[in-house]
Amino acid sequence: MLLLAGCATTAAPDRPEPALPDGFSVPWVAPQQAPSVVMLLANDPALEPLLTAARAASPDLETAAARIQQARGALALARIASAPVSKASTAIERFGFDAPGAGMAGTVSAVRPVIEARWELDVFGRLKPGRQAAKARLDAATADAAATRLSLESDIARNLVAVRALDARGAAADEAAAAARVLERLALVRAEAGLATGLDVATAKADVAAADAGIEPIIAERAARVAALMRLTGLPTDRIAGLLIPVQPLLSADGWAISQVPANLLQRRPDVAASAARLAAADRDVATAVMARYPNVTLTGTLTWMTSTLSGLFLLEGITGGGGAVLAGPLLDFGRVAAEVERSRGVAAELAGLYRGTVLGALAEVEAALAEAKAARRQAAALGQSAAALDRARALAETAYRGGLTDARAAAEAARRLADARDRQLAAEALALDAALRLELAAGGGLGVPGLADAAGTAGQAGGIAKLTSRNN
Repeated sequence: MLLLAGCATTAAPDRPEPALPDGFSVPWVAPQQAPSVVMLLANDPALEPLLTAARAASPDLETAAARIQQARGALALARIASAPVSKASTAIERFGFDAPGAGMAGTVSAVRPVIEARWELDVFGRLKPGRQAAKARLDAATADAAATRLSLESDIARNLVAVRALDARGAAADEAAAAARVLERLALVRAEAGLATGLDVATAKADVAAADAGIEPIIAERAARVAALMRLTGLPTDRIAGLLIPVQPLLSADGWAISQVPANLLQRRPDVAASAARLAAADRDVATAVMARYPNVTLTGTLTWMTSTLSGLFLLEGITGGGGAVLAGPLLDFGRVAAEVERSRGVAAELAGLYRGTVLGALAEVEAALAEAKAARRQAAALGQSAAALDRARALAETAYRGGLTDARAAAEAARRLADARDRQLAAEALALDAALRLELAAGGGLGVPGLADAAGTAGQAGGIAKLTSRNN
């Protein structure tokens, strides 16, 4: 049996490592001397109360914490699997006898306590891969919890940024509606004085109605964002509405810096760490399946005594004991162990593919967020210049209309173009902020919440991460 065991191997299957790029396709320069969008977002007074409420009420975080508790229990069981196991039992036995010739008949009760102990010596290290697998699964559960928390906080931050952007767009829409009413009153005055036609009045009224109609979608979208915050935090809408007062100004396109993507991206991403930890656990499961071919050595011992009286439990005369060693192992299992090894290798191969997909997905997510953040920022800056020029054009057109040098249509067209440019500028700035926030989070960064980085760092100790990041560097 020992000779057959020597033919076994615990080698884990080769892990197919993804081919990491030398750099990202979208170039970036060193960060400017400006704070990141995460640092500026932390100044929003509504952020911390929303995050605190979400951490207290999120069922996803509660589920993640329960999975960590389960993984801790499994690791504790794996660690004590090599410890001695003992159990005690007591039997009360009754013996009957009948001796008519001697004039004796009746029954006698006896108490028979037994203590049994067994200890698997784990000579061939069969239990060690199980402990390693349990530790890796605890790392995976911890990283999953960090990823869940990061996702929750990301959703809250992005919805908060969206609300602030919608507030800014709503204020701009109100200004456009007010400007349209000014033109409407001017058209009415000029029409009463015989200086304008009915077409000017109709055009001005249509512009007022269009401006009022443009406010409604903004109100509806803001309500949807507040509802999303309610779902994420568990707070009632009136409480969220109170937290969103006072209205915070939207960050301008050049008020924050796009952070440089860190070289240790794969170490900072908790989802990558969790995937690597699950793959490490599957590797150890393969080793556990292979080790089933090895024999195991178990020491056994029993201690028992029998007495018919209570005081006899404390006497040594009736105590008997025994012990021995058992060497056991598979001899003819008709391929059961081999089938389990094959199944375990298949699970490990599946998780290896998932790990590669997680790494490539992380890289693609950063690439997309980086490109979108830079493009939206440039777009917002260009639209800002366009809005400034159109503001001057609107002022000139309104002055010319007041002086009778042009009709209402030219002034209304200038006002409409200005309102559209301002709305597009604010939408682009919101998109740039959202993309920059997604870039920070896609790179593994958090919102500065204590405990998040520690959880992700603990899970990042899973095997294989350091090697991959050294290649990326």
